Amino acid sequence: MPELGDKLDIYCRYCRKNLNGVVSALQDGKIAKVRCRTCGHFQVYKPQKDMKKAKQRAMKRLMNSYNKKHVTEENQEKDLALNQDAAIWQLWDQETETANIRNTKVYDIHRTYKVNDFISDKALGLGKVMEINDNLMKVLFRDGIEDIEHARPKDDD
Repeated sequence: MPELGDKLDIYCRYCRKNLNGVVSALQDGKIAKVRCRTCGHFQVYKPQKDMKKAKQRAMKRLMNSYNKKHVTEENQEKDLALNQDAAIWQLWDQETETANIRNTKVYDIHRTYKVNDFISDKALGLGKVMEINDNLMKVLFRDGIEDIEHARPKDDD
């Protein structure tokens, strides 16, 4: 049973955070009012909130509000392009998290590569070979997927 002066965890509506508080009023054996130990405000007792869920709800409300104001066909096309870029970045991060610089091969058009090889290109940076078709290979770079030639015989130069 709580008593006046007991310390407890509260949600402070002024600070908008989960903080420590002190019981300042009881009604019928229940906590009626508390005082925030950070800002000093007296307020109705509110138990701590799940801040992660509160942030998710706030972000959802914000996105819905933004979409109502800004969504047009032109913006949808831009958003689709941005989502594709974000998807490529996410894929690149997943695929290259196990990359070891010592096992990375420097790109040379005459060299032969295999799927899952990591290559380093002067212009495009670090990449991972995703697919090989004859003398072309699809390589995932941070900025997108590029078709690059490989295994070209040396006498064709």
